Amino acid sequence: MRKFIVVLLGATFAFAGCLKKNTGCSYVTSTTNAPDSEVTKLKDSLYNMGINSVTQDPSGFFYSITNMGTGNPTSNLCSTITISYKGSF
Repeated sequence: MRKFIVVLLGATFAFAGCLKKNTGCSYVTSTTNAPDSEVTKLKDSLYNMGINSVTQDPSGFFYSITNMGTGNPTSNLCSTITISYKGSF
C-alpha cells in the first residue's frame, strides 16, 4: 500500500509540472519619459547623421521600418511577435 501511495504522489508531482499556467497578459503602461532636453538632443543628432525618416514611439524611443513584413497585421499589446533589428549608436 505504501508503494502505491509513493508512486501516486510521484506521478502527481511529475504531471503537475506539465500543466500550462495561464498567467494572462502582464503588460503595464510605462509612465517613464525622457526629459525634453534629451529628446531634443537625440533628434538633433539623428538629423545631423542624415536620419530623417524616424518615428517616435509614445514611450520615447525612435524607430524606422526599412522592410515591412508580411505577417498578421492585427496584433495587440499581448501578442507575441518575431522581429529582426539592428541597433546602432
